[in-house]
Amino acid sequence: MKLTAADYYERALTSSQEGDDKDAIADLNRAIRSDPRMAIAYFLRGDIKRSGGDAQGAVADFTIGIKLDSKCVPAYVCRGNARRNLGDTKGAIADCNRALKLDANNVSAYIGLGMARSQNGTDSAINDFNKAIQLDPKSSEAYFGRGVVRADKGETKEAISDFTKAIKLNPQHGMAYMLRGEAYGVHSKPDKAIADFTKAIEMGVPNWAHAYGNRGSERAKKGDYINALADFDTAIAAAIELDPKLGTLYLGRGAAHLESGNVGKGTDDLILAAKLDVSLKSLVDPLLEYQTTLAKKKVRIKGVLSPKQEKCAEPGRDALNADLVGIEEEMKIRLDDKSIPLLAQLRARNLLTKSNWKAIRTYLRNALASLSEQNQTSGRNADGTIFFEADSDARDADWLRIVRARDLAGCALPGWAALWLWWLRTDRSRQFWLEVGSIAHEMGYKPLKPSGHKRRLT
Repeated sequence: MKLTAADYYERALTSSQEGDDKDAIADLNRAIRSDPRMAIAYFLRGDIKRSGGDAQGAVADFTIGIKLDSKCVPAYVCRGNARRNLGDTKGAIADCNRALKLDANNVSAYIGLGMARSQNGTDSAINDFNKAIQLDPKSSEAYFGRGVVRADKGETKEAISDFTKAIKLNPQHGMAYMLRGEAYGVHSKPDKAIADFTKAIEMGVPNWAHAYGNRGSERAKKGDYINALADFDTAIAAAIELDPKLGTLYLGRGAAHLESGNVGKGTDDLILAAKLDVSLKSLVDPLLEYQTTLAKKKVRIKGVLSPKQEKCAEPGRDALNADLVGIEEEMKIRLDDKSIPLLAQLRARNLLTKSNWKAIRTYLRNALASLSEQNQTSGRNADGTIFFEADSDARDADWLRIVRARDLAGCALPGWAALWLWWLRTDRSRQFWLEVGSIAHEMGYKPLKPSGHKRRLT
């Protein structure tokens, strides 16, 4: 008996549900040849293509299907998601808005709109996910999407809460485990991060090579270099097939090799990382400079670290410390307080971003230049009168800001570090300063009673 288009479609639907996409596509091709105006066949084929990574083919199928059935709301949402995968944010937003015109309470459309707007840097993405959650409080994807946006905005605690909710609603949500693991890593909770990355790997997340790389980074933080290197090896082996230019994996493995004492392999990986991804050069160079210093001096860079500070130092901190010490050596003058080890530790704990670190390197150069000039803050004029020059040292001119930064952190932060952190983070929440204070306490900086200074500073 000859099969009809509907028969082919039903068989394709069954194959798709069983995970046999190849047979499903073949039957959908037969259905479309039998009935070229069968819109649902184009929609299903487009959805299978999008799930398989063929976003361009998916857009083409959804477009044909929509011409045949312009009232199909899910088709607009799915085409919008495929366009987002292609980087066509404007088209994705237009498709989701079209879906909402047809169905103002469509949860999937709000989720798709939120994901598209988040790629476009639009703050209204949070509102889209809030609306989706309001319409369907049991939508794991709505919580997941909001978590993604919050993580991108640096609101990692709120992101962890959303990812946790998504996992409770859908325990098989591998990407929620993956991104919650990244958020735990930012909060220096390696054990929780490792557990989440392991779960993501077990579930077979699409970017599982990254999951291995991330788990390797967290294991390296704990000093578990054997398992960390094994994770990086697995990640790199996969990346060679999937994306041979994943330089970040070589960067991570190179840093782990250096920390474990294998300078040769570490250097090779770091050089390769910079070749594969030139944007990593700013991270690679300090590490290479650090290992060169070790090779010449055959000792760790000392300089300004107390035994307690050495004990709690984060893996990767030494290279960052060496980065700033290198500027001191270049300018042949030392900073006159203990700011460098604290700043290096804050960067190693991810409290400071890459752009923050770049700014601090500039601040350090300016401070060292100021110190080298040996300007006097006070003295006597020729007529015997006393003068005071407040601008000769930035710490004198900005002492109120230094006091305020110390108050917020609850710790006697070194003057330069306090000032630079204030310049960088006056727009951040109280939580940032509490974390700065916590890390400073761990490193042995003295706790400080609040000064009670209430003046608003800008």
